[in-house]
Amino acid sequence: MTNRTQTPYSKEITNTSQIEIKNLTFSFIPGQVILKNLSLSIQKGESVVVMGANGSGKSTLLLCILNLLARFEGQILVENMEVNSKNQRYIRRKVGIMFQNPNDQLFLPTVHQELEFGLVNLGYNEKQVKNRIEETITELKLENLMEKKTFHLSYGEKKKIAFASIYAMDPDIFLLDEPFANLDPKSKSDLISILHQLNKRNKTIICISHEIDHIPLFFSKTIVLNQGETLFEGSRRDLYAQPQILQQANLEIPIVSKLYYQLVENLKLTPQEKVPLKEEELIAFIANNVKKVQ
Repeated sequence: MTNRTQTPYSKEITNTSQIEIKNLTFSFIPGQVILKNLSLSIQKGESVVVMGANGSGKSTLLLCILNLLARFEGQILVENMEVNSKNQRYIRRKVGIMFQNPNDQLFLPTVHQELEFGLVNLGYNEKQVKNRIEETITELKLENLMEKKTFHLSYGEKKKIAFASIYAMDPDIFLLDEPFANLDPKSKSDLISILHQLNKRNKTIICISHEIDHIPLFFSKTIVLNQGETLFEGSRRDLYAQPQILQQANLEIPIVSKLYYQLVENLKLTPQEKVPLKEEELIAFIANNVKKVQ
């Protein structure tokens, strides 16, 4: 009998997207659909922010990508590999997820053990684990947390370690559920800088965020979900130029957009002057015109 190398099962599919979602439908309870025929395409190295009100399906989408909710209908492909029980181990080596609540992710007594756990499960040897943990500590500036017990950490510190446990495994795709929530300004700024560097290294980042006024500039695509369906997919600039979409999705209109539209109304600008502005132009426009309506 000829020995065959065991490889992950996949259908014969040719696709240039790193993640392809086709007609994804999911229900926790029959008749209560969370995702409805959702279709998305995400390229390698893209940075995507997913927005929507509570219950719109954002977190459910991330869980389906990792087959953590296996009863979905439709098809999800990760690097042309179909997401299913046969392929999930291979796919989970490529994709790391940070849950919204770090208490759902951290379960070991010490910070060091949390960082070590994923690497050991990936098959790293003792020296590789040691080197990778040291790199993670340095790059994420975690020196002051390494001697702590996990249950002694603050909520914000737990979020840092939850992210670090994923970062240490160096996945190609990062799925981040509300990563900026409950972080102090310095920690938030540090995380944004780290994500930007990951994106420069061609890592794919899919981030759920409610903080519409603080979405980092490097996110290249914005997706708005509403009742399990895609309401908007495009640039943040185009989204901010359509406040009716934000209102329909029960999202707060950004402060800068509110100022812009208030100025447009008060200055009685012509339609030609209402063309959506680039972010830096928008700030300059507000600065130059705000005194006219005081």
